[in-house]
Amino acid sequence: MSTRYEHRHLEIACNLARSQAGTRAGEWQRLQADRGLGMERITGGARLWVELEGLQAVEDLVRRESECCGFLDLELSVQADRVQVDITSPVAPPRR
Repeated sequence: MSTRYEHRHLEIACNLARSQAGTRAGEWQRLQADRGLGMERITGGARLWVELEGLQAVEDLVRRESECCGFLDLELSVQADRVQVDITSPVAPPRR
């Protein structure tokens, strides 16, 4: 199973209000703390690994993130025993 949300524009801007952005960041942090298996840098962004038991939560979070951050490409795929989430953007700053 794989789900992909492609960027809709190249303007680096999030549509969430400041208070909502803090709440959303907290959701990502809780997901990583509760179900996260690690993170690594990939070209253009990051790859997160999440326990399979966190699939429903990560699907919901990725969908909502795609709605507010139109500059991101988000891809969620289920591996044998975990979920892979790639968060990239064609406008990502170069790695140093």
